[in-house]
Amino acid sequence: MQYGTLAEVEDRAQNCKNAIKAYQESFKSLRTSTLNYFPRDYAETQFVFGNAYKTLAEEEKDRANNCRRARQAYEQAMEISTKLDLPEVEKQVKEKLSELDLICTQTN
Repeated sequence: MQYGTLAEVEDRAQNCKNAIKAYQESFKSLRTSTLNYFPRDYAETQFVFGNAYKTLAEEEKDRANNCRRARQAYEQAMEISTKLDLPEVEKQVKEKLSELDLICTQTN
């Protein structure tokens, strides 16, 4: 969470990478149980991953790979939020996917 906040104000790319790494480490052992027992938390975590990869797509040369990862995370968040009938999460994901489409279609 702190790296995500730092990424908003300084060294966006590196702090996004740090945030992704921290989330991946904590999420690794909890993935299945989180999805089964806390699906909303799972969806929100995927949303955060999407945001971090979207920021990396804006900041780094490897735009295509980061766009792909962001889209995958957002789509997982959308799938879960649709199943759980979470319209507020669905709305946020749709907005981020629209932003991502603009970023990913830009040329360097």
